[in-house]
Amino acid sequence: MASSDKTGNLTQPKNHSRDTTGKKTSDASNEPSRHEAPSQGNGGSSDVSPKTSVKGRKVSKKSPSPKNSQQPSNEPDSSAGHDTTSFQGINALSIKATSTPKAITQNVSDDEIAGEVIVPGTASRQARANSVVRDEDLQDELTPLLEGDGSEYHIALEEGLHRHLRASTPQRGFRAWFAQTFCSAPWCASFVFLTVVVILVLLLLVARNLPMLLDQAFVSEVQSVSIIDMNDYGISVHVIGATGVDYENVTSKLYGLVMKIVALFIGGVTVVPSGPSKVYLSGEGVRKAHVVDIFLPEILLDLIDHRVTDIDFISEAIFVQDSLEGVLQDLMKHDRSQPLQVTLEVEFASEVMAKWLHFDAGVINIREVAIVSPENMATPMTVEMIDLDLSNDCVALNATIVVDVLPMKLELEASQWNVSIADCHGKPAYLGLWNTSPFSIKPNKLSSIEVHGSIPKVPEYLLEKCEDGESPFNKFLSKLSSQNTLDIFVLAARTKQTAHSLPKWLYRILTQTEVNLNMPVDVLNVFLKGGLISNYTIRSLDLKVPRAISKDLMIEGNCELDALLYIPAIKGNFDLSLSNWTSSVNVKNGNSTVGSASTVQSSSLTLDSRKGNETNVLGVFDKWNYIITDHDYVGQWIDRLLNGQVFRYCPLIDADVAEVTVELSLLNTTLKDLSLHNISFADGSLENLITQSDGFLDNLLLLMNISIEDITLLNSDQNWMQLGVQVGLNNPLPMSLHLDEDAFVFSFFFEDILIGNCTFQLLHIPRTKDRFKVEGTILVDCTTFNMRNAAEKFASLILSGAGNITVGAQGESANDSSVFGKLMKHIHVPMVHLPRLSFPNPEDCSKALQQELTRSSPFLLEATIHVFASEVELLVFNPVANEAIEVKILLCQAIYEGELLAYADNVETMKVEPGIYKTKRIPYKVGSGMGTDILRRALNGELVVTVKSDMLIKIDQFVGQVLLQIDGVTAKVRI
Repeated sequence: MASSDKTGNLTQPKNHSRDTTGKKTSDASNEPSRHEAPSQGNGGSSDVSPKTSVKGRKVSKKSPSPKNSQQPSNEPDSSAGHDTTSFQGINALSIKATSTPKAITQNVSDDEIAGEVIVPGTASRQARANSVVRDEDLQDELTPLLEGDGSEYHIALEEGLHRHLRASTPQRGFRAWFAQTFCSAPWCASFVFLTVVVILVLLLLVARNLPMLLDQAFVSEVQSVSIIDMNDYGISVHVIGATGVDYENVTSKLYGLVMKIVALFIGGVTVVPSGPSKVYLSGEGVRKAHVVDIFLPEILLDLIDHRVTDIDFISEAIFVQDSLEGVLQDLMKHDRSQPLQVTLEVEFASEVMAKWLHFDAGVINIREVAIVSPENMATPMTVEMIDLDLSNDCVALNATIVVDVLPMKLELEASQWNVSIADCHGKPAYLGLWNTSPFSIKPNKLSSIEVHGSIPKVPEYLLEKCEDGESPFNKFLSKLSSQNTLDIFVLAARTKQTAHSLPKWLYRILTQTEVNLNMPVDVLNVFLKGGLISNYTIRSLDLKVPRAISKDLMIEGNCELDALLYIPAIKGNFDLSLSNWTSSVNVKNGNSTVGSASTVQSSSLTLDSRKGNETNVLGVFDKWNYIITDHDYVGQWIDRLLNGQVFRYCPLIDADVAEVTVELSLLNTTLKDLSLHNISFADGSLENLITQSDGFLDNLLLLMNISIEDITLLNSDQNWMQLGVQVGLNNPLPMSLHLDEDAFVFSFFFEDILIGNCTFQLLHIPRTKDRFKVEGTILVDCTTFNMRNAAEKFASLILSGAGNITVGAQGESANDSSVFGKLMKHIHVPMVHLPRLSFPNPEDCSKALQQELTRSSPFLLEATIHVFASEVELLVFNPVANEAIEVKILLCQAIYEGELLAYADNVETMKVEPGIYKTKRIPYKVGSGMGTDILRRALNGELVVTVKSDMLIKIDQFVGQVLLQIDGVTAKVRI
């Protein structure tokens, strides 16, 4: 009897012994072992008696395989060296063993042991991953063990069982599983039946509510709708869009799941509409109405969840006349500045067909909600050009309207339209009759419409004030000027021409519905395009700069001007008067404000056109207040104007007219709240301004006839000198200037080198024809060598009475807080031609001397030559009223017609008192023999000579050197 050790391995009875090779043998010699060699071949097996009991044990791999201790005499001896090749070659599929398993605890006698199965130890060998050998299989199948190595036989046995079990697997198919699972118990069949019933019920419910469920599941998007043709009953449309299903949108999640599963089996279907599809439109303030019938083609749809089907078809659309008119009227009432939510519903009956499915889906409703933005509701038209002819009693109007790119094709003949504007209650009020020329609109291309019309005298009821104090015509012009929008109503005229031009359905709608058009129009560009100021004349201009109370420069002014305007958009002879005008003006540089102006009292404009497009303008602007906030920009703008330069950035003007009285043949009314924005000067106008300003300062200085009335020394040093001056001048301009606080300061340059500055405090230039005086100060600065050299050269030219002297002027600020100076410092005129200055004549001078003073040198007035004594007397003028001038002549020459008459050098210093001074006699030397002859012939006569002199002068502490070349000096020749 085999027993089990503590490890669970089966052990043999104690009567076992080992042979000489060390192998354990059985002790039961009285019961021979029965072995039958298995027959080889396909499907061959060795039968074993059912009484055979199988016992095995697990043995370590290192221990030798156990063998039976006794074998029958007719069997070969199994020893360690026995060849087992024949056993290894046996096909494992031919091995079949059966046994009657017994409990492992049952006592089995030695007589019942038919054989012993030797199982190799597995403790040190890892089982194969795909092994199908189980303990149950080893208990159910008994395979006689042949002599040989145990481990090799175990591998062969395991592979054989694996193949055998795998070959029998197909017998366990779906039918066997189904029969074993559901037919083995009665409740399983009931479960299957109930499941089938539930599925059928769900399918029936889905089919019954299919239209509603499809409406919830379908998601459609209309990408574009193009009108490709138009007839008397409707239009031909080209629709491009997409549709798909989203079963998550179904309210019932169960229905959505069922539809999603069914769609996987169905796939795609063909939807065949039955009859026309009805299109309904509704929205905020728009009553739901059936507006159009459209004939949809067959559509192939993919029912699988989240699949998208592209739609692209062309179809006829027939409008429902009665409903369409009501919808259009509701849409006209909507405020186009606000978005509009509209709902578009398409309702159609259809049949659904698939490969194995065909049923009537009933009425399907596709619904889409869209938000129409204000941009999409804007009128797709823009007024590009307008011509107004005011020659007759009415206004003849010619306009060009550009139609935006539209996805439609349309051709219309000439038509007539009644044009109206909104009255006090917002209802259309007739204004005139307009005609449109034949035009065509092509898809995705710009088109234009030519409009010809007339506006008779504006009706009185359009000029009467509404409850808000403005007339309807005032509101119309206010919106046109401030918002650049032409807000009109158009109604097709009931004429044969219009009926022939428009399709029947469109003619019926447009003759019964007033269509509101808000067309953008660039008022300034349309009416003033190509317009320019060809000439202007300032009749009067009074400017006053009061005491500054802020950082902004304030100017008070009155102005009267004449201008000649060229406005191509306005033709004919007319008279227009704008009176009682109060307004404000903002001057801008881009988006920033540089200044403003406003009326204190009313102003007026009178326009008179008698020469076609040229209009005479007479403007009177009384008491305007100007405020300059951007001193830099305004200063640069004035600088460019004075220098005749092209404006890089022209200022823009925003004009807001608070109130103005208009007198015209068409109307006589008072308008309020008119605005014109971004008014700019035309290029021609700027050229005219620059042309008139060219040489402006040169001519102004010449006409001012400046004279130095008085010069006094205020202060001096070796390198600088300050003089007080009183200047007499004329004002040739029809303007006046008053500076109440700030000083008018400018620096002057000679040959681009700073030599000093001029300052005029409390400058007052009246608008008068009489001569007046202005007081100021002059600072001569010679702190550097270059400045001294330039100043001495400039003084030499002035004292020589030279002409064509050019200097540069640069505006300056009297102090850091000067508001006026902030503007002046940007004004720079690099070249100004100085006129010949005149100096005051002493009261005791003769008439002849006065004439000399006005046309000769202001310093050297006359010379007397004493021939026999070889001496000369000079009559000079010291303009400094309070200081004598010390003069030292280094060299002096008298030249007559190119011949040197005489010269003097190193003359002792002379002190010239203020006013006219006659020097003592100065010795001279005759220049040449020709000089002596010339002097003798001119004895007791006069010679006009040129005097060249190099002198050192000193005024108080200031010292300088001048080189004079005085032409036209009268020299008296005496004995």
